[in-house]
Amino acid sequence: MWSSPLFWILVAVMVFWALGAYNRLVRLRAAAQAADSQWQEVLRRWVQMSQAWRAAAPVQAADLADGAALAVNERLEHASQVLEAALVAAQARGGERLPSHPEWDACRALLAAWTDMLANAGGTEGAEMAPWRAQAADLQAVTTIAARNAEEAMQAYQAAIGQFPASVLARVCGFGPR
Repeated sequence: MWSSPLFWILVAVMVFWALGAYNRLVRLRAAAQAADSQWQEVLRRWVQMSQAWRAAAPVQAADLADGAALAVNERLEHASQVLEAALVAAQARGGERLPSHPEWDACRALLAAWTDMLANAGGTEGAEMAPWRAQAADLQAVTTIAARNAEEAMQAYQAAIGQFPASVLARVCGFGPR
């Protein structure tokens, strides 16, 4: 059996198959981590914009179109704080992670709060609100792209981990599902 050429050909094919699966796992993991870094940067930009908004406060509660202005500003501040907390928790977990549900939910809440705040500031036009609207629109576009990239990278990595021999190699090399 050990001297059979067919046995050694089969061993070589299995080794190269496993090596290819390992290479694919490493590439997909790196792509998922890069997408996660992009996602975290977008989240940081949202937090920075919210902090700048609170510091500048170009629109006071009395300037907004309806009486719910104070509630909208409080919702914006709360969503920003939740997102900040999610980012701190994400950094504490280190680089071996993908976007978690609290981050996605906090970003969606912050995005909704910004949209409501800008809609309620409809009567306040001019130089005060134009930069904030433009920055929010830019960040919404970037957020959509970053979220899609992170989700696709995570799904590709999860699919690769579920296939043989990658599933065995993932357990041996310490690559786990995200």
